[in-house]
Amino acid sequence: MKLSFEVGQRIEVVVGPVAHGGHFVARHEGQVIFVRHALPGERVIVAVTSVAKNFARADVVSIIEPSSDRVITPCKYAGECGGCDFQHVSLAAQRKLKSAVVEEQFRRIAKMDLNVEVEEVANEFDPDHVGLHWRTRVAYVADSQGRLGLRRNHSHELVHVDKCVIAVPSIINSDMLTQSWPANSTVQVVAGNGGDQSIVVTDDSDLPQIIGRAKVRQRVLGRTFEVDANGFWQVHPGAPEALSTAVVDALSPKSGEVALDLYAGAGLFTSALLSSLKETGRVHLIESSSTGIADAKATFGRFPNVLFHNGQVLRVLRELAKEGSIDISVLDPPRSGAGIKVLTALAALKPRRIAYVACDPAALARDTAYLQDLGYLLIGLRVFDLFPMTHHVECIATFAVGT
Repeated sequence: MKLSFEVGQRIEVVVGPVAHGGHFVARHEGQVIFVRHALPGERVIVAVTSVAKNFARADVVSIIEPSSDRVITPCKYAGECGGCDFQHVSLAAQRKLKSAVVEEQFRRIAKMDLNVEVEEVANEFDPDHVGLHWRTRVAYVADSQGRLGLRRNHSHELVHVDKCVIAVPSIINSDMLTQSWPANSTVQVVAGNGGDQSIVVTDDSDLPQIIGRAKVRQRVLGRTFEVDANGFWQVHPGAPEALSTAVVDALSPKSGEVALDLYAGAGLFTSALLSSLKETGRVHLIESSSTGIADAKATFGRFPNVLFHNGQVLRVLRELAKEGSIDISVLDPPRSGAGIKVLTALAALKPRRIAYVACDPAALARDTAYLQDLGYLLIGLRVFDLFPMTHHVECIATFAVGT
C-alpha cells in the first residue's frame, strides 16, 4: 500500500515506544511514522520530513500533551543539529529509553528476554552529572564560505553553532568556530586527557592536514598512549578506564594465559590485560589499520609478550588456528559487528571466555545469536551511557563455553 504522507504535511499523533536509532514509533491511519524529539505517551503535532516505501519520518513541531520526562533542552540548537536525539529528555529517562532499546533488540533478534540497566560513567568535566561536556572529538563541516557548522539530521544542510555543549571545555573554549577553513572540508578537533588538542582538516583532494600534535596523548590506568589525531579513540573521557575495567572483570584473565585483542586499535584492552597475564602470558594484538598498529607498537613494542598482527581479523584468526587454541578474547568491532565468519573463526580457537564490546545493540544481538549457535552462552551484559543526550550506548557482553 502506498503511503499517503507528503513531506511538510502536519499530523496529530500519539507517540508510542522508542525505536532503535533515537526515534519513537507513532501511527496515523495504520501507517508508521518514526518521530524525532518526542516521548512515549505524548500527543504532538509532527511535520513529515521524508517518506520511504513503508514508513515516514517526522519531527515534532508542537506538543499538545507533554510527558513528565520532558525537560528544557540545554542547547539552543537542539532540534536543528542532528547530533543529539535526547536533549529534551531527563537524564534518568534517557537511560530507561536506552535500556528499553537494548532489551527490544535482544528480544527481537536474539530471542532473549533480558533486564538491562544503563550505567552512568564518571566524567571529570561533568561534576553535576547533567550529561554534558563529554565529547573529546567533534567533527564540523565547512560550508562554501569556510564557516563551520554541524549537519542536520539525515541532511547535508549545516547548522552554524557558536558552541557544542556536549563537547569538553577545551573544545568549547577554542576559537576554531570563529575562524575560516577550507571550503567544504571536514574539520575535526580532538582533545587528549594529557592536555593536547589537535585539529584534523580533510577535503577531497589532499591527505588530512593536522594542526597541533600529530599524536594526541591519552592516559589510562597509569599508562600513556600516543594516538594518531585522526585515529580511533573512545570519545567519552571516562570510557577508556570504565571499559578496560569491565573487560578485565568479564574475562578474569589468569597469569600465563594467551589472549586475543581483536580490532585492537591502539591497544587499550591489551594494556588492561597485561597486568593480569604477567610476563608468562601473551596477547595477540590484531588491527587492520596501519596507524592503529603503529600507535600500538609505540606503546607496547618493548613488551616481548605482545604479538602484533596488522591485517584483516578473519585472515589473522585463520592463521592463528594453525598454532592451537587460546584462552580468552576481547573484540571491539566496528558498528556493523563482527559477523558470522569472524565469530566462527574465533570459536574455532576455543577461548574459555569472550568479551564483546559493541556500540550497536542490534549488531550485538545478531552476533549473540551466532555465538550461541557456536556453543557460547551469554553470561553477562553491561551497558554504559557513554553518549548522553544521544540514543547511543556502549555494551560489553560476556560469553563462556556452554555446558
